[in-house]
Amino acid sequence: MTKTQTAPIPVSGLAHIGIRVHGLERSVRFCALLGFTKTAGPIGPEPIAILDHPSGVELNLVLNAPNANEPNILMDIPEKHPGITHFALLCPDIMAAKERAADEIPEG
Repeated sequence: MTKTQTAPIPVSGLAHIGIRVHGLERSVRFCALLGFTKTAGPIGPEPIAILDHPSGVELNLVLNAPNANEPNILMDIPEKHPGITHFALLCPDIMAAKERAADEIPEG
């Protein structure tokens, strides 16, 4: 069987990134350090908060994670599961960003 070559399905950008979190206030404070503003939420049956960035990036914080003491099954256990493990934002000085986040957002 011969495959017909066709154009790819058009994608014009990234609509949003969903991140499951267990603490809305702490997550919003961290995202605010990066320039995100909470614009909606929590809304919906699996509540989400929507955060927008001037660059056009939108985050959806999904507010249904277990407590902070539970492991992240994508990263913290020996058995590996499929799923998105991270996304990366470009920062001009990543070490300065890391230090500021550590100073302004306490562990926990």
